[in-house]
Amino acid sequence: VTEKVHSHYDIHSGLAIVLCAVIEQVANFEITAYPPDGRSETELAFENTLRYDRRGGFVMPVAVRNTETRKFDQMNDEALNVLVSTIESLGGPKLLHRAPKKRSSTAASSDDDDDDDTDGIEGGADDARHGEEVPVPGQTGPSFRSDRRIVRLLVARLWADQIIHKFEAIRKKK
Repeated sequence: VTEKVHSHYDIHSGLAIVLCAVIEQVANFEITAYPPDGRSETELAFENTLRYDRRGGFVMPVAVRNTETRKFDQMNDEALNVLVSTIESLGGPKLLHRAPKKRSSTAASSDDDDDDDTDGIEGGADDARHGEEVPVPGQTGPSFRSDRRIVRLLVARLWADQIIHKFEAIRKKK
């Protein structure tokens, strides 16, 4: 991920060090015991399915090992659906999903105009409003929640690019 970010987006130096730390958090997310970072069902499913293998980097368990033959010859439909949904969401109207709107008690009692964005308070990428910090249990330093979400987004984008490239190569052969 860091190599792609450096070569494709020309991001290096200090930001690359922060990015390496965030990638380490994503790779060891189960160990950190942080609460989920995702804001939509698709993002949460991708977060829960994404794994890190020290030999292969970030992986998705789209193939399942057959217990009899010990070969990966069965598809994990759930993981494959998560991957496809995540790639589909990359083409959506928003790159990072937002938290569901939170209704205040005064807004809930007023008339229900669904098109009015002022009715409720929409959560941001980190659910912080007006500079407020949202506390995370056991966390003493700054939150890298949005950064972890961006790293997962970069992983999904890299995979989507590879799938598109492979599809185009196969199509050109025909």
